[in-house]
Amino acid sequence: PSSDATDDLEVLSNVSTKILPSLFKLVETLNESQKSNSADDMDTDDDDDISSKEKQAIRQRNTQLVETVTATIGQLAQICPREFLQNLFKKVVQRLLLATTEAGDSSVDKTSKDTQALRMCSLLGLGQALVASGSLDEDSVSLLYRAVRPLVRSDEHDPRVQKRAYKVLAEVC
Repeated sequence: PSSDATDDLEVLSNVSTKILPSLFKLVETLNESQKSNSADDMDTDDDDDISSKEKQAIRQRNTQLVETVTATIGQLAQICPREFLQNLFKKVVQRLLLATTEAGDSSVDKTSKDTQALRMCSLLGLGQALVASGSLDEDSVSLLYRAVRPLVRSDEHDPRVQKRAYKVLAEVC
């Protein structure tokens, strides 16, 4: 690579420390909007077939956006400074463990559990993107494995969470 390409890579690497947290937040926001759209679907009448189809289209678009943003995160993680990426990853795993603990609480209502499931899916998707980038060290991948294993081994969690956990395990393998 030329010196210009090396300089450009260094600039992108430095900028990635600002962009990655924003992309993480964007994934969470998109998943939250999916939650609000699915809640709105429960309130519709049969006369609102068009709005129901529109809401379904919005959900599909948000799902595609989430996939695109997580793929972008995986690519940016490849050039991000390792120390910054490790700290970001540890925060994701901490939030995943906290969400897992809160989801296991039997005293919360169904709406809260659904919100927790979406949050866990977001965090698992972020973890999957970081593993796919190949930028994490072996200890970090092992930590994610230990955090995800209980999600797969029991039927206590939402099926969406289990499905996402299996995807993360496949990426780890």
